[in-house]
Amino acid sequence: MKRFVRSLVLLVLAMVGGCSTITGDGRTVVRVATWGGAGDDSEFAKVEREIFAEFERQNPDIDIRLELIPGSQEYVRKMLLNFIARSEPEVMLLDASSAAVFVDNGVLKDLTPIIAKDQSFDLDAYFPNVVDIARRGDQVYAIPKDFTPMVLYYNRRLFDAAGVGYPKDHWTYEEFLDAAKRRTDPRACTGSNSPTGCPDGSHGSGMRAATC
Repeated sequence: MKRFVRSLVLLVLAMVGGCSTITGDGRTVVRVATWGGAGDDSEFAKVEREIFAEFERQNPDIDIRLELIPGSQEYVRKMLLNFIARSEPEVMLLDASSAAVFVDNGVLKDLTPIIAKDQSFDLDAYFPNVVDIARRGDQVYAIPKDFTPMVLYYNRRLFDAAGVGYPKDHWTYEEFLDAAKRRTDPRACTGSNSPTGCPDGSHGSGMRAATC
């Protein structure tokens, strides 16, 4: 929880600038944009709201305004339009698939000077490959909030029956594709031209066993 709150603190301090507004009671409004619907009552959303509330408690001069935009693609389009119109939020959530659009166009603030000033914050505590998504040289433009790992699991019985070796660490894509083709049951396939071994691009029962 403390690390999560600190990450948000860094982002807020980095993004608050002249475009921020002031409430009637003198607090600085910090707009935080993310994708999702207003009715999100998941456990993750509850934890996120608790983090915002704790941040406001620790920083009573800041008023966080959460802006929820349904749909990840719609989110990217709206954020791009906001930057063009100079109405962007102070903090925004980035996805690995679209982060480069914002990082490489120079619309985000470099966080490394702020990170360097906080001796209690350890960027090395985060997986470097996740941090590197928003790193350009020595500059870091975002701090990881979460990430979704991709995994492969397989049915050993079906691999044994086909005489195909089990997946190995550091498999190349070509090795994966070759094993998938050898494991695919052509009787489950129809059509033509599929790199998976199924002519129509479907996976077939064997392929599903190899890649699900």
